[in-house]
Amino acid sequence: MVQLSIYLAKPVLPVQIEDHCAKAGLTLTMQGSLKSIAPNTHWHFKKGKQKGVLEITLMHQTGEIILSVHQNRRGGWEDEMMRSLQAQLV
Repeated sequence: MVQLSIYLAKPVLPVQIEDHCAKAGLTLTMQGSLKSIAPNTHWHFKKGKQKGVLEITLMHQTGEIILSVHQNRRGGWEDEMMRSLQAQLV
């Protein structure tokens, strides 16, 4: 799995992450939470009809944002998108 953690100086709201992803051309395919690490908000995003899924988790207690891609869900576009979102969010 490829993973990138972003630590922000100020809190971010879930809607702000969704807006950044929409502006980047990503489509929200799932929103929920991970039972293993709570409280959090967890999303799955796709890029058009391309293969691949970018997962984003917002840790509400710490403000950490975790961007990740599982090996079996790679499409080739995720690494560049992760760097782009990191630059926009910091």
